Amino acid sequence: MRRANSCLLLLILVFCAFLALGAWAVYRIPTAAEANFGPASPSLSTSQKFLLSWRLLQAEDKLISPANPFGAEIPFKISLGESPTSVSNRLETDGLIQESDGFRDFLVYAGLDTRIQAGDYTLSPATSAIDIAYNLLDATPTEVPFAVLAGWRLEEVAESLPKSG
Repeated sequence: MRRANSCLLLLILVFCAFLALGAWAVYRIPTAAEANFGPASPSLSTSQKFLLSWRLLQAEDKLISPANPFGAEIPFKISLGESPTSVSNRLETDGLIQESDGFRDFLVYAGLDTRIQAGDYTLSPATSAIDIAYNLLDATPTEVPFAVLAGWRLEEVAESLPKSG
């Protein structure tokens, strides 16, 4: 009888230790992810936040390190209606990021998966995956070709700018 009580007490202690470890993990993992990747999207449930936090911490090195520190910029186009999964797979195929799954997890975690804009980009594999994710939120070109017709006065050029896009 005494041996059975000892075994039962040991089982209870082990169970309590696992509960304490689980509670610590549920608190610590999202906190560590927030410290490294910023706040999670408010639209995530607690379980989604925990799972994505865990996966981001596992892929952290691939997300903060560039795919190729010496790589040159390349053009990258996102089509209207293209899914974040397709975008992340193509980024990996083109050598711009190291891992599409971790990149997609970051997009969802940060709430960027619904904010990616269609357009033409110039991206570099010397940039971290996180920086690339934020670059995909603005498809506004940095340069716009503009021709001034010979003989135009300054007022005519200024008048045509708002109409040219």
